[in-house]
Amino acid sequence: MLILACLGLALAQEPVPAPAPEPAAESVPATVESVDDERPEAWAALPAQELLDAAIEHRSLGDVAGARARLQSLQARGELPVLVRYHLAVCEEVEERYLEARDGYQALIDAFPDEPLANDARYRLAIVLEDLGEHKQADRVVKALQRGGRSWKERDRLSIALVRGSSELQSGRAGKGIRRIQDALAPLEGTDQITWARARGRLALAQALLDQAAQVEMTNGGQAKKALVARVSLLQQAMDQVIAISQLKEPEFALAGLLALGDGYASLHHDLIAAPPPRGLDADQLAIFDQELRQQIDILQVKAWRLYDQGVSLATRMRWQGHVALDLRQRRDALGPLATGGAPAPEPDPAPTSVPDPG
Repeated sequence: MLILACLGLALAQEPVPAPAPEPAAESVPATVESVDDERPEAWAALPAQELLDAAIEHRSLGDVAGARARLQSLQARGELPVLVRYHLAVCEEVEERYLEARDGYQALIDAFPDEPLANDARYRLAIVLEDLGEHKQADRVVKALQRGGRSWKERDRLSIALVRGSSELQSGRAGKGIRRIQDALAPLEGTDQITWARARGRLALAQALLDQAAQVEMTNGGQAKKALVARVSLLQQAMDQVIAISQLKEPEFALAGLLALGDGYASLHHDLIAAPPPRGLDADQLAIFDQELRQQIDILQVKAWRLYDQGVSLATRMRWQGHVALDLRQRRDALGPLATGGAPAPEPDPAPTSVPDPG
């Protein structure tokens, strides 16, 4: 029964993530509707910059459809053409329509290559290419940005380094990518700079840790304790990254981190159930072992449920729309009866509080 004792030891070292401090009430828009007038006919009277700001605010709250409608209104007016093209492409990216986002950024770069915003488009293009799995092309775009940026500000240099590190990590150069991300994050600790890029970099680190955890094979042999402690340690390190993301107040990445972390605990539960039992047990002993194992590892399902539920709570509070919010709800609802044994669901830990940056 070695694995049962090991499980208690390993999980005893693993705390539930602490929530980020609750922001002041005035820092959170009460509803999307409070941002501006919802009537399209009223937009014609708004100055172009004010309507653009409203579109960005809607997107930051997850209302991509509202953002796109305002941007298209500006486009029809022929005002702020570079900014409108850029933010329309961002809308496509946020909705995970990566091919459309890629084409939008490339069209802006081709039409306005010398505009200052073209470099922002190149930066986002590299991210979209990475999301499409085109890691070599993403790396080429990032390297070109770095070569052309002798006068980059420090924050721009670090933003680009974070994207390059993520691209290296996802293309199989994990050691180099992790080091590059960590080196770029270090000077930014304790600041409020480039929180979006930092959250994305930390999510890449969390996913790398979760991938490593999934590769640790669960057994009931002589290596059971070592394997279990190693896997739980990797999950804890991933949790540390998700906590850090929540403190950056970037809901897009906080939600993705909670989803991935919940999947990590659910996967560990599955793998422990599927692990071969100790040798030499007769049928009665095997039944007892299976019963005790399931009882002791139920905490893993509860942890997964809580992480999914934190994500659902955060998405609801922020009125966040998108695939990740739907996935979190589906995972939570599917796991609920299993995690609670048919009893009322356990009280969830407070969700990490994230407030989107309107800019």
